[in-house]
Amino acid sequence: MKKETDLLEYFIENEKKQKKITLVAAIFFSLFAIVIISLGLYAHNQNKIIKSNEENISKLNTSLNEANKKLNLAVSKLKQDSLSLNRTAKYFKKEELEHPETSNNIPLNTNEYTLYIQYMDGYLKQSHQLKEVFSEKKYTIAKEQNMKIIFKSSVRYFYPNDKEKAIKVAEIAEQTIGMKFKVQYMNLISPKNQLEIWVGK
Repeated sequence: MKKETDLLEYFIENEKKQKKITLVAAIFFSLFAIVIISLGLYAHNQNKIIKSNEENISKLNTSLNEANKKLNLAVSKLKQDSLSLNRTAKYFKKEELEHPETSNNIPLNTNEYTLYIQYMDGYLKQSHQLKEVFSEKKYTIAKEQNMKIIFKSSVRYFYPNDKEKAIKVAEIAEQTIGMKFKVQYMNLISPKNQLEIWVGK
């Protein structure tokens, strides 16, 4: 009888141990599952943050590229204006040395127009074509000049009365080389009867 009682107690004790082991295992796996889920949520949130940061960086790069384009255009315009101003300054300095009595007057050539041709890299052929055509039409071609900047094709004039002539020059240029030229008024002091042709993209 005692042996049966001892055996029963053994089985009961063993059953308790098994329940404890099962409980510990259940708690362990529950904690493990919680850790895995937490890590998954953390990874998901980190991916969202990384994706958001990548989108922000992409937007920032786009904004920087746009700002850089605008800056390049502004620098190009400043260089174009600087060339026109320097050319005018040299002209008037020459006039002052050669004709001091009329140096305060803007000289007027009533016979013909003087053209300056500026061209971008890769447009030398078009510049030569324009020079040849306008020379045949009795325009004075003062200079062809390669500009190491990027700009759009245009015809610049400096006095309102020159607008019609500038439009005519733009039309001839378009017919000659098949490119569109913007007629652009420049509020800068310049010798009269002088136009600038800018051959670019």
